[in-house]
Amino acid sequence: MLDFSPYRKEFPILENCVYFNNAATAPMPLRTKRAIENWLNKYVYEGNIPWEECLQLEEETRKIIADFLNAKKEEICFKRNTSEGILTVLNLINFNKNDNIIVAQDNFPANFLPYLKYDKVEKQYISILEGDVLKQIKKVFNKRTKLIALDWVHFLSGYQIPLKEISDFCKKYDCYLLIDGIQGIGALKIDLKEINIDFLVCGGGKWLFPPQGIGMLYIKKEVLKKLKKSCVGWLGYEWQDFNKIFTKKKLKNSAAFLEEGTKNYLGLVGLKENVKFLMEIGIENIENYLLALTNYLSIRLKELFFEILERNKGSGIVAAKRKEKDSQWLYQELNKRNFRISLRENYLRFSPHFYNTQKEIDNLIETIIFLIK
Repeated sequence: MLDFSPYRKEFPILENCVYFNNAATAPMPLRTKRAIENWLNKYVYEGNIPWEECLQLEEETRKIIADFLNAKKEEICFKRNTSEGILTVLNLINFNKNDNIIVAQDNFPANFLPYLKYDKVEKQYISILEGDVLKQIKKVFNKRTKLIALDWVHFLSGYQIPLKEISDFCKKYDCYLLIDGIQGIGALKIDLKEINIDFLVCGGGKWLFPPQGIGMLYIKKEVLKKLKKSCVGWLGYEWQDFNKIFTKKKLKNSAAFLEEGTKNYLGLVGLKENVKFLMEIGIENIENYLLALTNYLSIRLKELFFEILERNKGSGIVAAKRKEKDSQWLYQELNKRNFRISLRENYLRFSPHFYNTQKEIDNLIETIIFLIK
C-alpha cells in the first residue's frame, strides 16, 4: 500500500490535533493555499486579470475534473455548491403534471428540502438508513417516476448506496438519476463512463478540500440535449472578448451554458489544485486506504461496545455511540483532547482522510477507554 506519510506535511493542522472531521470541512493543503495566494496577488498588483487567462483557468479546471471523474469536459459546469447544482437540475427538467420524484427522506437536507417546496410533481419517499435502497426504489417506482434523487454516501452513517445497480435500473426504465456526491468524491473512486448517472452534484470543502463556495455539476451529454434552456445568464453564451458587446452570441453547446455570470476564480484555483493533488496520489490508493482505515476504526469501536451505523460497502465515515454514555459529553471531552470529530444525531461521526494513520486511531481508542472507564 502507498505510503501516505509524506503528504502529511501539506496539513500543518496535524501538528496540533488529530483531524477526523473531513465529512464536515477538511483542512486546506498548503499547496492550495499557495496557488490561491498567487492568484490573489494578481488582483492586488495587476487589477484586471486578462479574460484569456480567466478562460484558461476555467477550461484547465474543467478538464482536470472531467479526467478525475472519467467524464467529458463538455459535461462539467461550475456551481457555488451542491444546493445550487440541485436547484439548477430541477429547473432544467421538463416535468409533466403527473410525474413524480423518488427521494430519500434522510438524504442530507441539501438533497431533500428543495423537493418539499417543489409543487410541480408528487414525491415518493424512501430511506437510505433502512438499507436495501434498490428494493425500496422498486416498491414505490412507477411509470410516472421521472427523477430519483439520492446521496451516494450517507452523511451520517457513511452508507454507500449500490450506485451501479441503481443507475442500471434507472437506465432500463428511462428515469433520470441525480446523485449528491459530496461525501464520496475525493474519498472514493467514481467512473462516469461505467455508471449511468444523469446528474452528479458536488461542492468543495469536504473530501475535495476547501475552499468552499465552489463546486461542480455533471450532466451526461445525451441528457443535456433533452433539457430546457430557458434560464441562461450572459456568460452562458460564447464570448471571445469584450470589444464587440452587442454582436449576436451563440449559446454554449455544453454544460457550461449553465454558468450564468462571473465566476469564483479563487475557488476555481483551489478546486483545480486540490483535484490535481488527489490525482497525483491516486483515487484508488485513497479509497483502498480509507476503507481499510475506517474498517479498523469500526472494529476497535465495537470492541468498546459502541453501536456502529450500517455502512454497507463502507466509505470515509464511521458513526458510533454507546447507550450508557452521553455522546455530547464524549464529543466535548474528545474535542478538549484535540480530536476533531462531529456530533450528528447523537452519534460521534469520525471521518478520516488519507493523511490519517492507524496510530491516530489507536490513540483515539486509548483516550476513549480512559474517558469511559
